[in-house]
Amino acid sequence: MAPEYALRGIFSVKFDAYSFGVLTLEVISGVKLSSTDNIMEYESLVVYAWNLWKEGHSKDLLCSSIAASCIPEALLCIHIGLLCVQDNPNDRPLMSSVVFIL
Repeated sequence: MAPEYALRGIFSVKFDAYSFGVLTLEVISGVKLSSTDNIMEYESLVVYAWNLWKEGHSKDLLCSSIAASCIPEALLCIHIGLLCVQDNPNDRPLMSSVVFIL
């Protein structure tokens, strides 16, 4: 659920982009948003993914089956996922832009 809705009950046209970003990060990593199995020191998968991105270690987010075969495509998916989960809805892409990129 997008933070602006969860915290303040504000719905934006980019609510769907946030959900898509979370789903993309879950699929690419094999980790559920609420899971802390592999990311114990982080509060969520989104925070974990952002930290890996900032440190230049995005590949570490990939589940082993994806990392073995399609790294360039997977890294693009991580980038798109992170664009979609930005805290400020104005910074998120429209879903039409995401579809165009894909």
